Amino acid sequence: MKHGFVQNYLVWYLHGETEVHDGYGDTDLDMSYGSDSVNHPNFNRFEDMVMDATSYHVMHNDTYEMPNSAAQKLYDMLNASKQQLWPGCETHSQLSAVSRLLNLKAEHHFSERCFDQICELMKEMLPSDNVMTDSFYSTKRLVRGLGLPVQKIHCCVNGCMIYWENDKELTRCKFCDHERFKRLKHTLGKGKSQIPYKKMYYFLITPCLQRLYASCVTAKYMTWHNDHATEDGVMRWSTAGRTACPYCMENTDAFTLRRGGKQTWFDSHRKFLPDDHPFRQNKTSFIKNKCVLKSPPPIRTGEYLLKEIEQIGLRRVIAIDSHEINCRLSKRTGWRKRSILWDFPYWSSNMIRHNLDVMHIEKNVFENIFNTVMNVEGKTKDNIKSREDLNEICRRPELKKDPISRKYPKACYCLDNQSKMILCDWLKTLKFPDGYVSNLGRCVDSRKLRLFGMKSHDCHVFMQQILSIALREFLPNNVWQPITELSNFFRELTSTTLTNGDMQRLNEQIPVILCKLERVFPPSLFDSMEHLLVHLAYEALIAGPVQYRWMYPFERYTY
Repeated sequence: MKHGFVQNYLVWYLHGETEVHDGYGDTDLDMSYGSDSVNHPNFNRFEDMVMDATSYHVMHNDTYEMPNSAAQKLYDMLNASKQQLWPGCETHSQLSAVSRLLNLKAEHHFSERCFDQICELMKEMLPSDNVMTDSFYSTKRLVRGLGLPVQKIHCCVNGCMIYWENDKELTRCKFCDHERFKRLKHTLGKGKSQIPYKKMYYFLITPCLQRLYASCVTAKYMTWHNDHATEDGVMRWSTAGRTACPYCMENTDAFTLRRGGKQTWFDSHRKFLPDDHPFRQNKTSFIKNKCVLKSPPPIRTGEYLLKEIEQIGLRRVIAIDSHEINCRLSKRTGWRKRSILWDFPYWSSNMIRHNLDVMHIEKNVFENIFNTVMNVEGKTKDNIKSREDLNEICRRPELKKDPISRKYPKACYCLDNQSKMILCDWLKTLKFPDGYVSNLGRCVDSRKLRLFGMKSHDCHVFMQQILSIALREFLPNNVWQPITELSNFFRELTSTTLTNGDMQRLNEQIPVILCKLERVFPPSLFDSMEHLLVHLAYEALIAGPVQYRWMYPFERYTY
């Protein structure tokens, strides 16, 4: 600030990066990033790739300094991106040619020997003054600056530990006592490098983030999390406890389980049924001796919510004394603060201000149901406290504690050990197309009869394609049918093409499906994730296919 602001400072590049002074004589780099430059006829996309990958900005000034090793890698790749493959070649530069070859190697799994021979053949076929690399080694040296730094860490072959920090000098696993290194003849002598049984590759987070922010293409997606961190509280409604639903808000029927101590949305969906539906008058299958006559809460418009916030008197976080005032007002309302997004003139007219993430909802619903069916210890929603709450809330005499053995009987929605063993063995043998889903066989724990380590996409595939088939022979029809209907609901909801009629039909079907599940499963199963299902079809009807709104594409960009 000593000399004031930099004149014409329009591109933000003075924020901590290592400056690379202009030691690249004849290079004239245009650092403007935009659609106009990309569409320019002289735009070199491989030069742009180098700049994005290295995060360097070339500064033109009067000082000269010899480039450091990192800068020299940049200059070498910039030279390669501009150097013609042979004099007069207008289709490929040295960098573009080797980049295409590396891409082919990755797609078709070339061996290094095959890659070397292809390079040698190309050099023989091209004019003698070509600059094509002659081996895989020389190709890697050319593009070494494009890769991310990686750290190799040795691991126990059984996955017990990693040899890291205080444990990096150990030669045996401190849990299973397995050797760290292989016993090979050529590694037994002194000074020989030893080969570990297993190792992992750790990509440092800082270079990954720098790479994502360096590119104009990916940098705009990196701000998505910040925007939605605010949007998660767009209405600034507390998304915990009974007020977790941004649609029902204070009109929720959620309550706290006395024994379990957690919130449940059990029997909160009969109000979404048609007025003449028989479930509304049922006093035995849901909360005992209770009929439901009320209607579902109306969808509140942005104008209504803004007026409510103004009447309460909530302040923006940047306002004076906002913390004290908002804390006092939030004690008698579900609101926590006034979001600055309400200052936008269009925000109150948005039809959806809080987008529900189908990816995480589907994963949580699948895990709740499947772990309960498999009766996984610590994961099931059917435990002693759950049975005590169930007997207090519902009329299900078949699930009461046996007065003689003092034990609870097995529920109809839980599998016995033999069925679980058959199911686990079947899952181990499942085969899928390459890239369709992870190897589910690795997720099967045959000793504890459970699944573990499943990613969100694994749960997505299992929920929609496998669940109904896997449980068909083991569960009674009154349990299997609503689970299958729920699986079909997710399959239709996540279709690439949606119609208004289909979404209206799903919006009518999902309350019935949830009510069928409530007739079978205990109240402890129905947390906020199960309740949010009732609003997903409405959001799809308004906002369109979920592929443009769920978290899958954004998480792919960040990993």
